[in-house]
Amino acid sequence: MKALKASLVGHSWRLASATDGLYNSAGALIARAADGLAGTHVGEELDAQGVWSMSKEIQLGAGVGHIFPGAFLKHATPGRSYTFPYLMAAWSF
Repeated sequence: MKALKASLVGHSWRLASATDGLYNSAGALIARAADGLAGTHVGEELDAQGVWSMSKEIQLGAGVGHIFPGAFLKHATPGRSYTFPYLMAAWSF
């Protein structure tokens, strides 16, 4: 059981400035409030995840995350919360 670890992690997301936008990992714009009236608080994320160390070099994991929308998401998007599953793999060399 030493090879299996569970964790609960929280994040608070903010924009660099009130006129900035929210971008995905590919750099595409998801949302923007050009007037700056939405503020900079995107929201909070809570993740529950488990990681299994198969060896010293290889780790596999899975988790579920939930995003609680902040003022920015409520103003610039429909403002819904999101729950999403994910898988992870890491190879260290």
